[in-house]
Amino acid sequence: MALSIYQKVAEIVKGIPNDRVRDVVGERFGLWDGEAKTLQAIGDKYKITRERVRQIEEVGLKALNQPYIAKSLDPIYKKLELYLLNNGSLRREDRIASDAKNEKHFAVDLSDEKFLEPALQFCLTLGKPFNRIGEDDSFYTAWTLDKKAVIGAQKFIDELVKYLKNHGQVISQENILKAFSKWSISEKAMLSYIDAAKHIEQNNFGQWGLAHWPEIKLRVVKDKAYVILKKAGKPLHFSEVAKSISDGFALVNTQTVHNELIKDARFVLVGRGLYGLEDWGFEGGTVRDLLVKVIKENGPLTKEQLIDKVTKVKMVKLNTILVNLQNNKYFKKSAEGRYILAK
Repeated sequence: MALSIYQKVAEIVKGIPNDRVRDVVGERFGLWDGEAKTLQAIGDKYKITRERVRQIEEVGLKALNQPYIAKSLDPIYKKLELYLLNNGSLRREDRIASDAKNEKHFAVDLSDEKFLEPALQFCLTLGKPFNRIGEDDSFYTAWTLDKKAVIGAQKFIDELVKYLKNHGQVISQENILKAFSKWSISEKAMLSYIDAAKHIEQNNFGQWGLAHWPEIKLRVVKDKAYVILKKAGKPLHFSEVAKSISDGFALVNTQTVHNELIKDARFVLVGRGLYGLEDWGFEGGTVRDLLVKVIKENGPLTKEQLIDKVTKVKMVKLNTILVNLQNNKYFKKSAEGRYILAK
């Protein structure tokens, strides 16, 4: 039976003749227990400085830089190379192990699942084609085959940030791919670049936006309610909003949601317990208040015109509008049969 990725790596590292060098390399990559150790932790163990640990690690990796070792690991290197190429030659470091479990050409032995990430990190570090890009203001730590790919990824992300700012709201993955379909990079590469970028994030509903947008962070109930209504595209009863929050995030009290909807100006009561968004053109207030406002803004209107204008901004029964128009304290008919204000 062929050795697993971890077994191959462990066999190679165990071949380092010096006990301390072998142990430091194994500890640094987490090859002994699945947990990578810091320079400080290893230094404390051996009562040496962090710099000395780093030097010992470097000695160990140089000792492993042998043609026969490279040949032994070549099948793994080729798999990693193909994997990175398929992802636009740039992949976020903390995604690689989980991807390997799901990509058939890696043929991962799940009995060594705990050691898969350490083993892959070791191969990427030792392998010549691979370059580690440290975390900065724009990207999370990532691996690439070509540092020029980082420049291409940055250009794409800059354009996407500009697009999102102009768009002004969260957007589905499908629409992002459609908007940038003319770019000469694959959809998989685009998604890999977006995932590695710090300024763009995805919310619980699979929508992408700028990391600081409230629709993305969704820390509080009102922001979660806003995204749920936005996604629904229609008014919902506050109990429906509460259920969606409980299903998508964490259990929340229905009355708590109702209280947040009442307090936040973004939400408009458009019917009995039904809330819509102010963004959609809905208006608060009673039906009578809306009728007064419409007549003030438009002058005398027919019954049909009033019904049309009020129902566009509030979900209300026809009979409710007609009953309010009969209140002669506020409304009366002109000689032309149009409604005007009584005062």
